[in-house]
Amino acid sequence: MKKLMALILAAALAFGSSVVVFADEVAAVENVPFTGVSSDFIGTGGLVIGRLPVFNNNDSLTQTILNLTSDTYRQMTFNNQLPVFSAANNLIFDFSVEESLTVAKIDLTVLDWNLAPVVFATYYVNKANNALTTAAAFAESLELEEAVAADEAEEVEEYNEEAEAVEVEMVPLRATAEAAGFEVSWNAELAMVSVANDEFEFHLAAGNLFAVDADGEEFELDAAPVNVDGTLYVPLTFFTVLLGLELTTAAPPVVEEAAPVVEEEVEEEVEEEEETEEVEEEVEETEEVEEEEEEELEEEE
Repeated sequence: MKKLMALILAAALAFGSSVVVFADEVAAVENVPFTGVSSDFIGTGGLVIGRLPVFNNNDSLTQTILNLTSDTYRQMTFNNQLPVFSAANNLIFDFSVEESLTVAKIDLTVLDWNLAPVVFATYYVNKANNALTTAAAFAESLELEEAVAADEAEEVEEYNEEAEAVEVEMVPLRATAEAAGFEVSWNAELAMVSVANDEFEFHLAAGNLFAVDADGEEFELDAAPVNVDGTLYVPLTFFTVLLGLELTTAAPPVVEEAAPVVEEEVEEEVEEEEETEEVEEEVEETEEVEEEEEEELEEEE
């Protein structure tokens, strides 16, 4: 954060503007859009052999680049250095743009004999007004962009850590509301639950992070309501914060759905049942044989 503040101040000084940075506040840094467009560059015989950047509100810079390219074209033609141009080849003259938050780097390129683009001039442009600036300003803007990205990533990480650390206590809506003297009704058409008394009226829905009052105003909940076996659970803070109730009711445990039974487990259970049945049959047969033997012994006696 300190590095970001220092870079913002340095960038403001580099671009000739002023900025006030407070200890607890950092000025928002936004990416300025690049407004340059391209125009055809026409060579001998009216043939389009390239494209050049055109800068809005800076005709002088546009003309400077055109003159430089024309001089380069004439010199290469005089020295017979221009590659053979055909419709199948790339444009002989072209440009590329590399952007940072506030500065654009413009590279003018020309094809060599191997049809490879070679940079023959570079310009740095302040994107806010298309005025020329320096390579140092571009580097400063790149560092600022990296600092802003790092700062945003740090804020997201801190937010996620805080969110993970907060445990939201959920309570059954109907039972808790009715115990507190509220009327609870279900709107099947809207799939919403209404909680109301003489002072409050709120509408909630499973999976919706916002509770809506009678005037249509939305209030963000600590967690979205969840439906468990037909019972809607809501954050305890819905009652303690929005409704202003003093509740100490602990949240009933949320019942998790049973894991699906794997086919192998079913097969094992079936095999165990079959083995048990076989053992029982063997025991029954053994008992029958013993009974028959006892009857024969009694008859002999």
